[in-house]
Amino acid sequence: MSIGTINHDQSVPNTKIALIVIVLTAIFVVAVGVFAKFYYTSTLSSELTIKEDTGVPLELKKQRAYENEYLSDLKWIDKSQDRLHLPIELAMKHVVSSYN
Repeated sequence: MSIGTINHDQSVPNTKIALIVIVLTAIFVVAVGVFAKFYYTSTLSSELTIKEDTGVPLELKKQRAYENEYLSDLKWIDKSQDRLHLPIELAMKHVVSSYN
């Protein structure tokens, strides 16, 4: 056996580079997570839109649009007899306020 000194690496690691790499990795992971969330949400939204539009005939869509427009329209039916067409929501609010 020989008695001597062991020469091992005594250099100081460069902590600045390690810190930069860790921060950049964390930013990258967060960015991938945010991108994945928005991608998932947009894909789910487009799939739901396709499913909602599938199977509904055009005539039914037109009928529903007409009903929504008619039910939300405020107009006179006969002014001489004081007949007014009220939207349902407005009529309900009026009835509730008249009882209070």
